[in-house]
Amino acid sequence: MSHLGILLACDHYPDVAPDAAKLDGQLRAWLKHLGHQITSVSVFATFDGNVPQASGECDLWIVSGASLDWHPSCRDRRGELVRVLQAVAATGAPVDGIHYGDHAIHAASGSPF
Repeated sequence: MSHLGILLACDHYPDVAPDAAKLDGQLRAWLKHLGHQITSVSVFATFDGNVPQASGECDLWIVSGASLDWHPSCRDRRGELVRVLQAVAATGAPVDGIHYGDHAIHAASGSPF
């Protein structure tokens, strides 16, 4: 049983609700294949300053919506998102990027774009 944390890096998805039952079927199947049965979800709209209080509060993480040039809604919070991702990585929890979220992960690891 896993608690999934979703870090939304920009406001492309303002209506995303933290409801495990609404997770896309393919995403749920992929996570199950990796050994994660999602029982709860926390969604953090980092572009609004909503960041996790503790980097270890979720068992696995997905970051989404951080395009190469950083969408205007998240540019000002880029450093904060990078710090959150670095703290999450330090816990050893799995982190994956979708819809350009990999760009934020690369930035957090110090890799150039």
